[in-house]
Amino acid sequence: MLKRYLYILKYGFQIDKSYLSIRLLLTFISFISSAIILFLPKILLNAIALKNFRAILIILCLSFFISTIEAIISRFFSPRLSLLREKINARIINDFLHKGINLDLEYFDRPGSYDKYTITFGHCCTIVQGSFDILLSFISSFLQVGLVIYVLSWLSPIALLLSWALFQIFLVELFYLAKRDFLEIVIQVGMVRVG
Repeated sequence: MLKRYLYILKYGFQIDKSYLSIRLLLTFISFISSAIILFLPKILLNAIALKNFRAILIILCLSFFISTIEAIISRFFSPRLSLLREKINARIINDFLHKGINLDLEYFDRPGSYDKYTITFGHCCTIVQGSFDILLSFISSFLQVGLVIYVLSWLSPIALLLSWALFQIFLVELFYLAKRDFLEIVIQVGMVRVG
């Protein structure tokens, strides 16, 4: 499975290297922006506690600047990414159709082969784009976990343990409510006999 995924990712990357490069760049910019915006409230609260109005103004301007720069970069690259995505899709479809030309006509005489061909044709672009999305999601998640671990390292062990216990209690309660709601729906539908 991993070998197939890497093959699809390599195929998509060979079609156009700039698409994945731009998406990686945007992922890192988004992460850096999120990290800075995460740290700004702490710095802002420290500046407010020290009554350093110059620092407060600088922090607020920095926050505005970061958000603006991220929006401008996203706005600048969005049309280019759409164009590159369409070029990649056109190339994938072109390659697929060339392979389809080489198929023997006897292939389509077998039951289910035409359905298999049309389903594959319908999903060929989605599969390659999905491989890019999975890679970027993995990288983004990895960076976010690292950031969360770093932020949690600020907390004292007792506060961390207390937070974990409260989180577990919240999850248990959430699962209980979901189970209760599900059983109420099942009883209303009449799928379960009561009594």
